[in-house]
Amino acid sequence: MALITGTNQNDNLYGTDNNDVIKGLAGDDNLYGYSGDDNLYGGEGNDKLYGGKGNDNLYGDLGDDYLNGEEGNNNLYGEAGNDSFYAANSSGNNLLEGGDGNDELYVYSSTGNNTVKGGSGNDILDIRFSYGKNILDGGSGDDKLYARYSVGNNTLQGGDGNDYLGVDLSAGNNVLNGGDGNDTLDVSYQWKGKNIVSGGNGADIFDARGVQGTNTLNGDSGDDSFYISSPSADTVVHPLVIQTVDGGTGNDYLLVDYSTAIAGITSSFNTSTNEGLITADTNQVSYKNIERLEIKGTGYNDNIVGGNGNNKIYGGAGNDTLTLNHYASGNNILNGGAGDDFVSVDYNYGTNLLEGGDGNDYLSAVLNYSYAYGGSNTLNGGAGNDILDVRNSYGNNILNGGAGNDTLYADNTSGRNILDGGDGNDYLSAIGSNFYAESSIHILNGGAGNDTLSADGGLGKNTLIGGIGNDALTGGSNEDTFVFNNYHEGLDSIYNFGTIDHIQISAVGFGGGLSPGSLSNSQFILGTTATTSDQRFIYNTSTGALYFDQDGSNGGFGQVKFAQLDGVSSLSASNFVVV
Repeated sequence: MALITGTNQNDNLYGTDNNDVIKGLAGDDNLYGYSGDDNLYGGEGNDKLYGGKGNDNLYGDLGDDYLNGEEGNNNLYGEAGNDSFYAANSSGNNLLEGGDGNDELYVYSSTGNNTVKGGSGNDILDIRFSYGKNILDGGSGDDKLYARYSVGNNTLQGGDGNDYLGVDLSAGNNVLNGGDGNDTLDVSYQWKGKNIVSGGNGADIFDARGVQGTNTLNGDSGDDSFYISSPSADTVVHPLVIQTVDGGTGNDYLLVDYSTAIAGITSSFNTSTNEGLITADTNQVSYKNIERLEIKGTGYNDNIVGGNGNNKIYGGAGNDTLTLNHYASGNNILNGGAGDDFVSVDYNYGTNLLEGGDGNDYLSAVLNYSYAYGGSNTLNGGAGNDILDVRNSYGNNILNGGAGNDTLYADNTSGRNILDGGDGNDYLSAIGSNFYAESSIHILNGGAGNDTLSADGGLGKNTLIGGIGNDALTGGSNEDTFVFNNYHEGLDSIYNFGTIDHIQISAVGFGGGLSPGSLSNSQFILGTTATTSDQRFIYNTSTGALYFDQDGSNGGFGQVKFAQLDGVSSLSASNFVVV
């Protein structure tokens, strides 16, 4: 055995074919072991150590060192400093140990079984194109651990700190453990293999997008996020891909994006066990303990059921069915997308947004009488002939029909409801019930088109706005307001008008010198035509016709019929409100 010792200068030290001990001492040294089982000590300074052939031990000591084991089964110890390690094209079983400092440890194109330890500091551990069984341990610090493009079975342990663990684009059976800290665990686009992934403590991110392997993802404690998607649509072979997700404790989020799947989604959810199953073609996700769920549907006909918590469900193209189990309490967004969709949050406690998108959709947020704690809902029909239904609801609801001939129901509700038909010939219904007394308040706006608006029955207070077109407006049993923004928007028919009801007029839209406030007696007349220049509204008690004349008896304008009242024998200025 040869002992080769350098100086305190920058030395180049070369071993022999025997088992050598080479010590660099101080200075920036280059140490070459050559053949034999050698021990190389860098000493102080920024040194470069090359093991050569044989089973070698390399010690960086103090300084920022470069250690390359080369051939054989080698042990590389960086010790203090920011060190770089290489075990490229190696068939041996190597140990790479970073020690103190921010180290970079690389094992490329290796067929051996390697152990790589980062130690303290923010380290990079990388074993790309590896075939062996490797162990990567980040230690303390914010570390990055990679086993990309590898076909071996690897174990990645993040340790303390906010770590990144990645086996993306690999094919082995791997075990990933984030440890303490907010970690990112990446198995995305893995083309085969079975992985067991645990987040540990902290708010962790799990990336399993585009995988063709099978993964078990455990969030453990903390608010974790899981991202899963199907393989790309142009994948030649679609193997069975099973993802098992357990959020663990905390407020956990799961995104399942099956927008590229080649068949529609079927799903189920068990409210008792808090477990769900989502399947599309050969892609399957089983999940539990998820508080926030987001699902993106396919271009086919999907049947998607949400979970117990807060849900975001997007149907995409196709005729989709999007539902929640009864008596859920989360706040939810359900979007049918293009196609004729059925979207339902019936018997739900939460605050919900339902959107139909293009197509003839049915949006439902109904509630029965015995279930008295319903949420508030917004239903947007979008383009198409849609049905929007919040009957028997206790919450405050907004229904927007959008374009098309829509049907909007808010019957027997106790909250404050706004119904807007939008374009098209729409039917808006807020028929009441004495069960709800005066607790319900409805605003019905027909929009453009010949619309039918009904608030018949019940004791709620209603506002009916026909909008442009020839509309039919039916009031309820309590104080109702029939709104007219202009005298030439169409001819509206008013039914069930009582003595306590009002006709609301826009001073700007009608003109004629009207001012906001009450209509004066001098501006109203019962008869067939104005008899003074002050009179603006004429009501014919015989026919029920209601006219507006912008200049009264002056004759320059001419009266315009803008409403027809059914069964109203008497009307007075007190029934008008000018705004």
